[in-house]
Amino acid sequence: MHMTRRAERFPREGQRHGVRPSSAHRAVGLMGATLLSVGLLPPASAETPGRPGGHHDPKDHARPAVTRQVAPARRSVPVTKNADPEAIVVQSDRHRVIHPNGTLLTRSDWATALTGANPLSLLATTPGVSYVSSDAYGLDESDASLFMRGFHMNELGIMFEGIPLNDVSFTTLTGNNVNNIGVPDLIGSIYVSPGTSRESAFSSTSRGGELRYSLENPADRANADITQSVGSNQTYVTTVTGNTGQIGAYGPKILAGFQRISKDKYEGGGTQYMIRGNVKVTQDVSWGDFSAFLAVSDAQVWGYNDLSNDMISKLGWRGSDYLYPNYPLAYYQAGAGAANACGPYLCGDRAVLIPYDSGQVSQDWLGSLRHHFNITHALSGNILFYGASTYTDASVSDPTTPSETGAPFSEQVWHSQVRRFGGTAELAYQIADHALSAGLWEESASSRAAGSWYNEPLLGEGKPLLAVGPFTSYGPAFQVENMSAWKTSSRQIYLHDDWHLRPELTLGMGFKAVDFSTTGGGIGNDDVPAPYGTLRSRNGFLPHLSLLYRPTRQDDFFVDAAQTQGAYNVFPRGNLGYGASAWTAADQSTFDEATRDIKPERDTTVTIGGHHRRGRLRISYDAYFSLIENRLIAASVGDLHAPINTVASIPASHIWGGDAAVALPVGHYLTLNQSLSVSRFSYGGDLNVGDTVFPLRGKAQPGYPAISLLSSLLFHYHQFQAGATATVYLDQQTNYQNDLRARNYFNTTAFLSYELPKHGNIPGLKFRFDVYNILNEKMIGNIGVDGFPFSGDKQTMQRAAPRQALFSIGTKF
Repeated sequence: MHMTRRAERFPREGQRHGVRPSSAHRAVGLMGATLLSVGLLPPASAETPGRPGGHHDPKDHARPAVTRQVAPARRSVPVTKNADPEAIVVQSDRHRVIHPNGTLLTRSDWATALTGANPLSLLATTPGVSYVSSDAYGLDESDASLFMRGFHMNELGIMFEGIPLNDVSFTTLTGNNVNNIGVPDLIGSIYVSPGTSRESAFSSTSRGGELRYSLENPADRANADITQSVGSNQTYVTTVTGNTGQIGAYGPKILAGFQRISKDKYEGGGTQYMIRGNVKVTQDVSWGDFSAFLAVSDAQVWGYNDLSNDMISKLGWRGSDYLYPNYPLAYYQAGAGAANACGPYLCGDRAVLIPYDSGQVSQDWLGSLRHHFNITHALSGNILFYGASTYTDASVSDPTTPSETGAPFSEQVWHSQVRRFGGTAELAYQIADHALSAGLWEESASSRAAGSWYNEPLLGEGKPLLAVGPFTSYGPAFQVENMSAWKTSSRQIYLHDDWHLRPELTLGMGFKAVDFSTTGGGIGNDDVPAPYGTLRSRNGFLPHLSLLYRPTRQDDFFVDAAQTQGAYNVFPRGNLGYGASAWTAADQSTFDEATRDIKPERDTTVTIGGHHRRGRLRISYDAYFSLIENRLIAASVGDLHAPINTVASIPASHIWGGDAAVALPVGHYLTLNQSLSVSRFSYGGDLNVGDTVFPLRGKAQPGYPAISLLSSLLFHYHQFQAGATATVYLDQQTNYQNDLRARNYFNTTAFLSYELPKHGNIPGLKFRFDVYNILNEKMIGNIGVDGFPFSGDKQTMQRAAPRQALFSIGTKF
C-alpha cells in the first residue's frame, strides 16, 4: 500500500429438501440452498412489505430491510409482533410482492469465503460484481476494491444495520469503511440492488447500486459459537459469538461477537492485525421494539508495495515489495548509493519505487439507537439515531524528503479523521392496493486531514520507525502540508408507492430529493495554500419507476428505471485515490476555475430482466443501460510521493451490460452454478483541462473488467460439504487512453467441511479446510490504487495473494 494519498446458526444443507419451515430461521436455510450463488433472484420489496389480499406484518411498513423470495411454501407461518422484519417469512405465494432488480444474499451465497474475510469479499460471487484485494482476507483498506456494474464501491449506497456509511474508500473523509465494521460471521444477509439505489437508501454516494448489510437478530435462547483458524503465513483467526437469549420473562436479547486476526505478509516483512467486535440488543414492547447496535474495530496493517508493468518485468513477482526490515539497504539506496546501479535501476530511482515500508493504523466505531412503532395495523414507523467515527494513520517511507536527523528519507503519514452524527425517520402505510412509504435523513459530519513527515534515525543510532507507529520517537513532525478541514451536511427525503394493479402486476413509483453541501479545504500554512471553498449537490426530484409482472409462481419479468445523484467527493490536495475531488487541485485558482464549470454527477439507469424457477433449477438474466452525466475525472501525474491531480468533468458517459446466471442441480447432492457478466463503461466526450484536450471519447473506464465469469459447485451429503469457485475477470484497462491492459484475473477457491453433531452433553464440532488461489496463479488484484494515468504505465497496481490455506475447528454450545 503506497500511501501518498488515498443466533442464527449456519443453515444445514440438509434443510434443503422436503423440510417444512416452522420459523424465519429455518426459512433462511431453505432460501440459501435454493438460490445458492445465483445472486440475481429478486427479494420481496424493500418499500412494499405489505401483501395485498392477505395478512401482513405492520412492522414491515417502516422497515427499509427486505424479505427474500422463497420457494413455494408448504404451509403458512403467521407473523407476530416479535417477528424479525429482516428474516424470511414463508407465506402463500399470492401474499408475496417481489421487488424488481434486487436480491437478498444469505450465508450460503458466500459459503466459500475465508473465515475473517472482510464484508466486501462476501459479494465476490455475485453476478455483476468484481472484487479484488492484495491479500486473501482484504485487511488492507487501500488494496481491497469492489465494482458493481461499472460503479466503484465509493459510488454505491451502502448501509450497515440501517446506518449510512457514505464514502467507504481508503482514508474516507465523509464515511466509514465497511471492511472495519462488525464481525463478518454475524452478518446474516446483504440486500443487493445492483442497478440503482432505492429511494429509501440513505447515502451521500448513491450514484450506482445499493448494499444493505444486516446482522443476525438476537436469538431467543442462549448459545455460543467459538472458532479457531490456523493458516498460511502464521495466520490465526479467533472468532467468538454468542446470544444471551431473552433475559427474564420480558427482558432484552443480546447478540455479541468478537474476532481477532493476525498474520504475516506473504512476501516482505511486517504483519497484519485486526480486532473487531459488535453488540446488538433488542427489546420488545407492546407497540413495537427498541434496538441498540455498536461496532468497534482496531487495525494495524503493514501493506504491500504498488507495482507497475515495468517493475514486474524487471524485478519479477517477488522482487518489488518494501525493504523492511532491511534498514541499512534502504538507507544506502536513498543516500550514499543513490547514483550507483541497483539491478535494472539506479539505486536512487529504486528507492523511490521500493521504499522502506508502508502501513496503516485505523480505529472505527459505529453505533445506533432505533425504535420501531406500530400506530395502527396499517400504519407504522421507524426512528433511528446514530453516531460514527473513523481515524486513520496511513504511512509510507519518503526518499524524496530527507529527515532532519540526516537520514536520507523520512516517514510520510497521512492523518485523517471523520465524526458523523445523524438520524432517519420513516413511515409506512397500507391502504387498499397501495403500499405507501416515506422517509427523512439528516446528517452532519466534520473531517480533518493532513500530511506529516517524521524523522528517521541515522544508521546505527536508534531503531527505525515502524509503519504502524509510533511516529514521534525522534521528535514531532518536522513538516506538515495540506492541512485541511471540512463540514458536510446531508439531507434526503423520499416518497414511494407500490400499486398492485393486479395480483400478478405491481407498479412501483417514487422519488427522492437530496441536498449535500460541503464547505472547507486548506487551513494550513503552506507556501501555496490548499484550495478552500463550498460545493453543493442538490436535486429536488430524482424519480424511480418499476414494473413487476409475475404471470406464474415460477416466472417473473421486471423493468426498473431510476435517477440518482450523490455528493461531491472530498479528498485533500496531495492525496491520490480512486475518487476524484476538486479539493485535490494544485491551488485556489485551479480550484475556482474547475468549480465554475463542474456540476453534480447525475446517473440514470434502466434495467430489464427476468427469473425462471423449475424446482431447484434457477435461471436469471438482465440487461441495463446507464447514462452518467458530469462524471468528474482525476488523472494523476508526477510520482507517488509528489502527486498532482488533473481534475475536470465529462458531460456524458454510458454504461451498458448484462448478466445471466443459472443454478443447475445434478442429482440430490450437487449444484452447479454459472454466471456471465458483460459491462462496458464508455466515456462520451473528451476531457478538457484549460487549453489541453485529452481524447477520451469512446474509451473504457480503467480498472473495471469488461467480462466476468463465475463458476461454482457445491456438494452436500449429510454432515459433509465441499465447494469450489472459479472467478475470471477479462479486459481490464490500466489507463484512460486504453493503451495498456492488466493481465487477466483467474482465481480458484475451494473448501471442505464436516460437522460432528452434538452427542449428549458433548457439544458438536465443525471442521473446515479452505484453500485460496488453488492453482497459485500470478494475478493482479487492485488496479488504480494511486489513481490512473492518462496513458502509459504507472506504479499503481497491486498483486493478489498466492496460494493460501486455512484450517478451522469450531464448536457450538
